[in-house]
Amino acid sequence: TPTPAKSCTECHTTLPAGVLHGAHATTQACSACHTPHAPLANLTATCATCHGTQVQEVTQNGGDPLGCTTCHSFTSTESPASGGALHTTHTITQGLACNVCHGTHGSGVRPIDQCATCHASQTQEIVQGGGDPKACGACHDFAGTASLAPDGLLHTTHVGAQSLACNACHSGHGAAPGPETKCATCHATQAQTVTSGAHATKGCTDCHDFLATTPPPPTLCTQCHAAPTNGLLHTAHATTQALACTSCHGPHAPGANLAGTCATCHAAEVQTLASGDHKTKTCTDCHDFLATTPQPANLCTQCHAAPADALLHTTHATTQTIECTICHGPHAPRAGLGTNCGTCHAGVAQSLAAGDHKSKKCANCHNFLAAQAPANLCTQCHGFPTDEVHDEHVVDQGRPCSTCHKNPHSPTQNLGTVCANCHSKRIV
Repeated sequence: TPTPAKSCTECHTTLPAGVLHGAHATTQACSACHTPHAPLANLTATCATCHGTQVQEVTQNGGDPLGCTTCHSFTSTESPASGGALHTTHTITQGLACNVCHGTHGSGVRPIDQCATCHASQTQEIVQGGGDPKACGACHDFAGTASLAPDGLLHTTHVGAQSLACNACHSGHGAAPGPETKCATCHATQAQTVTSGAHATKGCTDCHDFLATTPPPPTLCTQCHAAPTNGLLHTAHATTQALACTSCHGPHAPGANLAGTCATCHAAEVQTLASGDHKTKTCTDCHDFLATTPQPANLCTQCHAAPADALLHTTHATTQTIECTICHGPHAPRAGLGTNCGTCHAGVAQSLAAGDHKSKKCANCHNFLAAQAPANLCTQCHGFPTDEVHDEHVVDQGRPCSTCHKNPHSPTQNLGTVCANCHSKRIV
């Protein structure tokens, strides 16, 4: 008596996890596709039993009637309709049948050849723009599972963070992608600055790489511009202090308003400049960044002629060859003038601060623009004393104040000790 045949599932308790295998196994017996003694032999030869029409199409189109698994994977756990984001959109979201894009079995039709069936207007734009109507895959990746947007930092910022549509930057189908021609739509100020500045011949993407995954490097400028090596101040800022180019130069018009950026680091100096005698000047009027030597000692006299008949000024500037900035602040030349005399005249300044004239400033008595010292300087503030002692000495004898008041900065200091200079016999 023959032994009864066992069911396949008595040995094969776990069925393959493939999506297509599961679809067949739930409706068909194992033997519909598998021969019992060699279950994997000539497996695709049995497809024609149920799919005769499709196999006939393959044969008529010159294809391999046994090559079903080239497209239909029985072991894949994913649906044939899934995969790339765009593929899923067409097959699942829009419910399109496979042959809408792929043609009949064995036809060799490429999906890219079928795009015009639904996307006629876009294909026409491509043809009118001189493009390839079958180059859809250059931008539209059906197999890609990620967004169409490249992962460049700037591209992600526009597409992801700002949610801009592709055509906000890119031209329509058929025209060469030209995002920088549309930058001015959102960046009008920057675009206008570029066209009127030193970078007028440059395009946005010459500096802004949309596909770069990191911010522009600090050395970006030097890819086109060699750093000046002979400018003393420029080298001090760019090399010694390692400042980025954009700390001073505007990227879109590098030479425009160059001095206007100085206040970023030199706020106090700029504020002094704006409120002083030099408020009509800019930093670069005096500070030459490309000069190879320090500022010359005669820089001030290039604009200001030294007073020729001023006794004290001439004594300091010409006779003693003191530089202008020793007394004058460069950013506000007359601000605080007379308060820094102690730099050279420390003893005198100390005596002034401790004596009767401590409320006075040097310039109250020392007129740097006067041609000579006035004879009656003291009486301009003190008047003329009318007591007997002053009458005798000043009126009768015609002695100047300094005969007795030896220290003009502290007039009553040691006043009684100078009498012996003239009255030694009386004192003895």
